[in-house]
Amino acid sequence: PLSAAITADNSLALRQIVLGGAAIARMPTYLVANDVAEGQLIHVFPRWKTLTKSIYIVFPQRRFMPSKTRVFIDFLAQKLTDPPGWDLLLSGGEVWSGGIDLKGGGES
Repeated sequence: PLSAAITADNSLALRQIVLGGAAIARMPTYLVANDVAEGQLIHVFPRWKTLTKSIYIVFPQRRFMPSKTRVFIDFLAQKLTDPPGWDLLLSGGEVWSGGIDLKGGGES
């Protein structure tokens, strides 16, 4: 088993530690996709996958759904694809960043 020499509860801080060469880490692909594509980071265990999670939308049962609720559901269904848009960068596909600055991890 591996033991952690460094722990962090901030992905951006952990990304900087990894980019500095001080550690390896399991990182969200949306945060490091550009780093991997540019060769700054590599997949240490490329065949290892985390469990996928589902997102459920819960709303009251009504005869008529408010249009803003329907628009929000449709928006999420379109943007939260499988695989996520940021993962396409790692596989060489077309990238949808969804307004996320993949280099800095913030909104663009």
